[in-house]
Amino acid sequence: MTVTAPAALADPKLERDRLSVLDPRRLTAPFPVTPLLVLMGFNACMLMGGTLVALQFIGIQSAYHSGLTVLSGAVVQQVQLGIGLDLPVAVAANRGSRWRFAIGALVVFIALAVLLGIAGVAPNTVILYFGVFGVISVSGAITSTQHGALAQYYPVEVRTRAILAHRFVGVGAVALAAPVAYAFGTGFAWQAPFFALAGIAVVLVAVAVRVLPIRSDSAADIAATPLADEEPATLPEATRVLFSVPSIRTLYRALPFLSVTFLGIGFYTNLLYVNVFHQDAANAHLALELSSAGAAAGVLAALVVLPRLFRSDPARGMQMVTRGAFVAFLMAVLLAVNPWFGLAVAANIVFMGAAAWVVAGVYAALSVALPARLMTLGYGLSSLWFVLGVLAVGPVGTIGSTLAAAIGVDFGSRASFWLFAPLLLMGTGVLRRSARFMPRDIERLDASVKADIEVRRDRVEGHGKLLMARGLEAGYDNVRVLFGVDFDVDDGEMVAVLGTNGAGKSTLVKALCGLIIPTGGEVLFDGQSITTLDPNRIVKLGIAMVPGDRGIFPGLTTSDNLKMAGWLYDKDADYIKQATKAVLGYFPGLQKRLTTPAGSLSGGEQQMLSLAMAFIAQPRLMIIDELSLGLAPTVIESLLLIVKAINERGTAVILVEQSVNLALRMCTRATFMEKGQVVFQGPTAELVEHEEIVRSVLLEGARHEAAAGTGMGAGPARAKVPDDANGAGPISGTSLGALSIDDARTAERSGQTGVVLSAQGIVKRFGGVLAVDDVSLELNNGEILGLIGPNGAGKTTVFEIISGQLRPNHGEVTMFSTDISDWPAYRRSAFGLGRSFQAARLWPGLTVQETVSLAVARRVHSPGIITTMLCSPTVGRAERRVAVAAEEVIDMLGLGAFKDQLGSDLSTGLRRLLELAVIVAQRPSVVLLDEPSAGLAQAETEALAPVLRDIQAGLHCSLMLIEHDMGLTRALADRIVALDTGAVVAVGEPDEVLRHPRVVESYLGAAAV
Repeated sequence: MTVTAPAALADPKLERDRLSVLDPRRLTAPFPVTPLLVLMGFNACMLMGGTLVALQFIGIQSAYHSGLTVLSGAVVQQVQLGIGLDLPVAVAANRGSRWRFAIGALVVFIALAVLLGIAGVAPNTVILYFGVFGVISVSGAITSTQHGALAQYYPVEVRTRAILAHRFVGVGAVALAAPVAYAFGTGFAWQAPFFALAGIAVVLVAVAVRVLPIRSDSAADIAATPLADEEPATLPEATRVLFSVPSIRTLYRALPFLSVTFLGIGFYTNLLYVNVFHQDAANAHLALELSSAGAAAGVLAALVVLPRLFRSDPARGMQMVTRGAFVAFLMAVLLAVNPWFGLAVAANIVFMGAAAWVVAGVYAALSVALPARLMTLGYGLSSLWFVLGVLAVGPVGTIGSTLAAAIGVDFGSRASFWLFAPLLLMGTGVLRRSARFMPRDIERLDASVKADIEVRRDRVEGHGKLLMARGLEAGYDNVRVLFGVDFDVDDGEMVAVLGTNGAGKSTLVKALCGLIIPTGGEVLFDGQSITTLDPNRIVKLGIAMVPGDRGIFPGLTTSDNLKMAGWLYDKDADYIKQATKAVLGYFPGLQKRLTTPAGSLSGGEQQMLSLAMAFIAQPRLMIIDELSLGLAPTVIESLLLIVKAINERGTAVILVEQSVNLALRMCTRATFMEKGQVVFQGPTAELVEHEEIVRSVLLEGARHEAAAGTGMGAGPARAKVPDDANGAGPISGTSLGALSIDDARTAERSGQTGVVLSAQGIVKRFGGVLAVDDVSLELNNGEILGLIGPNGAGKTTVFEIISGQLRPNHGEVTMFSTDISDWPAYRRSAFGLGRSFQAARLWPGLTVQETVSLAVARRVHSPGIITTMLCSPTVGRAERRVAVAAEEVIDMLGLGAFKDQLGSDLSTGLRRLLELAVIVAQRPSVVLLDEPSAGLAQAETEALAPVLRDIQAGLHCSLMLIEHDMGLTRALADRIVALDTGAVVAVGEPDEVLRHPRVVESYLGAAAV
């Protein structure tokens, strides 16, 4: 449980401005200061203990009459040892009460300090080693744990002051360690201060047990920091989330540069005093103490100035921190060139003060930028990045010290500073970048906190639902897709999410499932925040998603995929067996393909397998992205019954659909999205009355169907395409009349007549399964040939054989009277054959512009490698021709608004359009389209028919398409070939084939008229 300062503990009479400057209550007013004071005492004891070990080590060596080489290295590397343990300790503390963990750490420190003292009273090398290593390690090992406890206890308005005050006491304790060691050394042995520290720590433990909020029954008031009794965050989750926040990511990246220079320059300044200025040990020690005082002054200045700055203007606060880093850089340069000892001491004092200011500023920035749930781990990760620089400093360092020492030997001690000064300047530059991101990141964090308060208040007042999202924002890289989305699903409810392509539907469900990290807002599932949870933890809570682009493991068999789906029940073999039997009853077609690799299944069968895997998981909430994608009408009808049955048994369902008619049939409530925002939420019966919304996804003919509640958009009626299709999506209003042929071979073939593509006697077996059985078909010049059939009929396998992805067991394929049966796929493509796939196969790391340019480039003459290396003007002209041709194709298909987005970030429908753009860019003579309307909104599907007609006319090509939307098929196809169980059952004109009894029985079902 996370314990926060309850609002009830705030004292309205405790006004900060009325308190004395020296009154400690001023630090946290109006909230209690006692927890802060106790942790300040903890911090002072442990850091002073570690410093005292270093200061007293000469006395320890004298007492043991030994150099103690191993311990000497540990003493020099005490910062590395302490900070190195900080992250593992933070991970452990994050799973319980941080206050208890801090008390436990101090108890361990007491035992180790006493042990070290005993090693002085009764000399024993083993005890000495345990004591020294233990005190040094503990001294810095719970820094993040203490910061996390303070940051999560105090609200944001006092959090920064509390953390900086805590750090000031730690730095002050280090500065006071030398006077303490001197005071004890004049009258006592070296072990005396450790006994004294142990005694003080015992008192602190006694006080802490009484005053710290360590009881698990403490609860946060809903008006205070909104944290509940939740599953603690994991380190992978924290890493994934925090590195998605630009300001935090930038701060982390600056830390190695800062730590290596701050510690490195501090270390080599002592050598500078001795080797260059020839000072004795006393003067060098005095200079060291003065620099420690400078560090304390730097933190004190940060405590006074930075909290107010970060609260009012975070960007200006980070700019002030960056200026401190630049001052440190200037002092480092001054140390490298200064000829006077006094000036060197002054420069080092300023340098240490500036360094302390910068480190304090980084901790202050993290206190306001880190999400409350990830506070402890966020500070722990900062220590990890700090260690990357720390390890390079000191006699046993890995890079910095060795190189600095080598430079010092050859060029003098001053030259060592020139190694660190550029690194500090680089760190300053990285730190400066975080100022740009800080205000926006803090704004998003504040919005998330407010959203969390709102949804928790709704639950307390009895208005809560199973899934609640408030103010949700998400996107990809720096492109925002969702803008303040509010979304609810009640227990056992079925809700439709509708909208055009690019509206943000898939991004919304990905954010709900943890597949992308929201940049703002809050999501609660059954009262628990899941905003930043890993996807596997969200699945365990009861949310399963069926993705629109196939959620299967293609390299595993169908049977193995079903076994993988039962990973939540791996200890319940009986349930997995029963669930598998049940889903095979829902999808009998999968029973015959259990030993077939999932990647070899047809697109429809892969969709069935995705649904079957989700059913096995038995979720409380099932999210289905494109239920009808790639499925035959009869299969869709059966799936509707299955999904309804699942819903009636109590499983809530979110149905993301392009087929509005299907969504209206299934759901009583709908959410309509446009441009990343919710523009309608309410009963589906009211949706069809909103003319401006309906026209976005339904054109006129389909709207009347939806209002009447009939059909699924799969019936054979010819699609109506009105003249005014504006607003219907990316391809609306597309005109390809300007498409011109610049390929001589294509122009030559456009005048040919007769058969341009022929497949004769094609047979294909997968093991014992006969996928294609003696299929013969012909495509005539300028013809559009439709290929239809139920899922698993062999349609896609025929396409794979024609395009060269598969070799048939028997039969031949000819194109333009040339036998291409033995040609590989790339050679067929070069010969003029283009095809699309059921799931668009694109380069996920390329933008839309780059993808189309790559396709266009094959038609543009290349200047050659040598010419390109010489940057000849012809290279620029070729690149401009590619850019112009790519822009033409992008504009043709209405993808201009998305040209800078990565292919992996596009919605299913937009990926489909991009794949079509790639085909157009290649100017093929024969085009195979595998379900071109899959993933498109209904209006876009209706607008697709004239687009494909224009493509055919512009390219003078022939088309063969697989399509489950019978309206689109009938509007386009000149002839139709119907397949079933791998064999041809009917060939002819659309009306004739669609009325064939076997086609109606096996494929169309209720969709036939």
